[in-house]
Amino acid sequence: MQDTKGFVLHVSMFISLLFWAGAFFIPEQIISFYTDIPELKPYGVDYLRALSFSFLITGATRLYFCYMRVMGEAKSCLLYSTYACILNVICNSIFIFGLFGVPRLGVYGAALSTTISGLLQLVLVVWHTQKDRSRHISWTFTNYKSPVPKNFLVTVFPISVHCIIFCVANNLIAGAFGRMNADILAASSLLTIISMFILCINEGVALGGAVLIGGLLGRNNPEKTWQSSKVFIKFVTRNSLMFVPLVLILGFASTFLPLEMSDAAIQYVYILTIFFAINIFFACMNLTLEIGVLFTGNDAKSVPLITAIVLWGILVPMAFIGTYWASIPIVLFFIILKSDYILAFPYKIYRFYSKKWMRTDAIS
Repeated sequence: MQDTKGFVLHVSMFISLLFWAGAFFIPEQIISFYTDIPELKPYGVDYLRALSFSFLITGATRLYFCYMRVMGEAKSCLLYSTYACILNVICNSIFIFGLFGVPRLGVYGAALSTTISGLLQLVLVVWHTQKDRSRHISWTFTNYKSPVPKNFLVTVFPISVHCIIFCVANNLIAGAFGRMNADILAASSLLTIISMFILCINEGVALGGAVLIGGLLGRNNPEKTWQSSKVFIKFVTRNSLMFVPLVLILGFASTFLPLEMSDAAIQYVYILTIFFAINIFFACMNLTLEIGVLFTGNDAKSVPLITAIVLWGILVPMAFIGTYWASIPIVLFFIILKSDYILAFPYKIYRFYSKKWMRTDAIS
């Protein structure tokens, strides 16, 4: 376990370093890919460059959180995340709006707040694991002759491929979104905040299920694993269905907030709220099936295939067609590009009921 933690920390920090370098040294080029609206580019450049330092912090913090959850310390993770969230809200208020004599920093202040709150998280989790020497994570891993690097790469490679396929494709699709008009972007941003709040809650549920199911598989108890996983999926299904009316209520209610939105943007909110409400069910189910079941059961190889088909076979080509060659109604174009969860769901639920994910074979 010590070798695994140390090696993964090195891999995570290397990846974080690459993203920091890109965001800090070439933010103009990166932002230009996402939007061609001149008014937005300066804000995006300032935000991305300031936010780049948080990437270095996040890479380490996520590893600590994963390790603590596996060790049954999810309550501590929740506590430290709460502290960081409170600090983020306070710092946002101070830095964005310039309270208590602090200069008004705008979007730069938002990025600075995220970095500061992330630093607090990192300090807390490092302090927590260092209290017990048997649980601390070494930053000076040197045992590259151990079987850990090979086993790690064999196990994680399919998941990494899936993440790369997903992230690159979604960034290409985001480029198409960035070339839509400002009204639909404003409506989408508002509804995305609501959806992300729900997905964060669901991600916690999925991670909890992963710990439970992984523990049962590790004890080589397939029958109990199957029964527990069915109960888990039924629980998530009920929760996901409850989120549908919640998105409808919050989406429609958001139009009454004192926001600086045009009449056209508000009309887009009404239209897109219905789609976001339907999509949240499939988003929650996909996230749970991936994190809580398929990845946990060492069936990660099946996920990149459907991800590649949906994103690279359908949605990325549609993004280029709709952006550069064909004239597609903007609402329809937006819905098509956001339908990856809906398209991938049938295969993932089929894979769950096939039981092919319940693999107890270990890598030696």
